[in-house]
Amino acid sequence: MEKREVILYCDLHGHSRKENIFMYGCGGSDKCNKALYLQQRIFPLMMSKNCPDKFSFSACKFNVQRSKEGTGRVVMWKMGIRNSFTMEATFCGSTLGDKRGTHFNTKDLESMGYHFCDSLLDYCDPDRTKYYQCLKELEEMQKHINLEKVLDDSDTSLKEITVESSSRGSDSSESNESQSYILKLTSQIKAKKKHLRTKKERNSTLARHKNAREEREVCGRGYLIPRHKESNSDVKDAKPNVSDDRIFDYFRRPFPNQDLE
Repeated sequence: MEKREVILYCDLHGHSRKENIFMYGCGGSDKCNKALYLQQRIFPLMMSKNCPDKFSFSACKFNVQRSKEGTGRVVMWKMGIRNSFTMEATFCGSTLGDKRGTHFNTKDLESMGYHFCDSLLDYCDPDRTKYYQCLKELEEMQKHINLEKVLDDSDTSLKEITVESSSRGSDSSESNESQSYILKLTSQIKAKKKHLRTKKERNSTLARHKNAREEREVCGRGYLIPRHKESNSDVKDAKPNVSDDRIFDYFRRPFPNQDLE
């Protein structure tokens, strides 16, 4: 490294869980130096363009975890090699292009070696057209990521959107349709809002329920009392009309075996 510049360092590994072929890089949190931050992503992006059915740029990661500080790519990166990667070839197959749903064979892995060297030639080409195209594309990606982050962090209410759209004063049909749609949404929200009753209304409702419950209880008692009397009278009438003297005379009778002695 003291005598000549090392443009790129790359380990070749196999991955057992993630699909496709991808790279692990370094310096993912170095956003203060924008040029260096984007430069470390140019070569993986070139790989994805030269081999779109096997290599996935979206699966590449550039963060350095504490447990990975002893790996070759991190050690070389700390020594000054900015393009320091680990290329992972999957055991699970591809989800890209014509290779979707299939496993990689020996020819596929050999072709990745060809595309790796081809991308390295593109990266070192004196004609920097491809280099700057990838750099511009990465800048657009970064803007898109920042915009998504801003949108996720912002919390704009529907009322604010309505005020903003109405204050533009545009005469186009598109803006009118959007405004009418927003107004329709606000009217639906207002219609779904629960109506809160006053204390007087709540008390009158409770009184009606209480009176209805008392009326049901009174009607129930008035029905049960006559039925109870009627049932008692039935039991009384069913009792045999026999005097007590006749009952005692019946038990005083001598039994048949008393005369045998």
